Amino acid sequence: MAKLIHDIKENSYTPHIAALSRLGLFVGLDSFAYAVCDNQQRVHLYREYHLPEQNDANFDWLDFFQKLDPLDGAFHLSYRQVKVVFASSKFTIVPTQWYREEERKTYLLHVSDLNKNSQVLAAEYPEQYAYQVFETPISAHEWLEKMPVSPQYTHLVGSLHGALAAHFRAPDNVVVCFGLQRIFIFYYRGSSLIFSNSFACHSPKDVLYFVLLTLEQFNLNPDFTPVWIIGKMSQDTDLYRNLRRYIHSLYFVPGLTPLKLGEKLSQVPLHSTFAQLSSLM
Repeated sequence: MAKLIHDIKENSYTPHIAALSRLGLFVGLDSFAYAVCDNQQRVHLYREYHLPEQNDANFDWLDFFQKLDPLDGAFHLSYRQVKVVFASSKFTIVPTQWYREEERKTYLLHVSDLNKNSQVLAAEYPEQYAYQVFETPISAHEWLEKMPVSPQYTHLVGSLHGALAAHFRAPDNVVVCFGLQRIFIFYYRGSSLIFSNSFACHSPKDVLYFVLLTLEQFNLNPDFTPVWIIGKMSQDTDLYRNLRRYIHSLYFVPGLTPLKLGEKLSQVPLHSTFAQLSSLM
């Protein structure tokens, strides 16, 4: 069952700002979230739900969206722009010169089996001269397609790129994005994405193993290579303390630039909503 964990509406929010605003939606990483940002980069509305993993065949997306619709009518307004970020665990990146639209499903089948209730989407990843190819739940995509403004689709790997690069100062950077039982790991050399993958993690040892494995695979020194944390992670956990024991340059990603958060949303740890709010960038 979906569980509402953040329901934040700033005092400045009114549905009448929709025509000058962007609506960002985030699907995946055990959560669904949406936010509204005006043309001055101010975030007025943020809601987030915990739910089963996106590829869980038992999750009824259609029922979820039908119950979500009546909340405040936010999905029936005509926004200036609508962007959807899918944090699908099944994805790949194809260089632009090799990409063929009719082959997008084949690209993904080379790296993963697909859920029978899913379909494959693709979005351009211009910063890397490539395309993101990723699995999406059919029912979620069908619901999104009925919105008054046609959404722009992207994957987490592309959505985070510019937002993260603004914080990099070292030549090598590793980013770990935490869900409830899954992490994404990205390794950047300068502004180039060298590695990206998703791992199911059922214990703190799993997380530590995959993070250290990535550092070892690319011969990165855990004493000096910055490892950035995004998502549901707190300093008051055994997992954080274990990571800190082996990785000395461990940081929480600060807020998204240039988004301006209101008084209520600012009280939520910035790194915990970073991935979701990247849908507004």
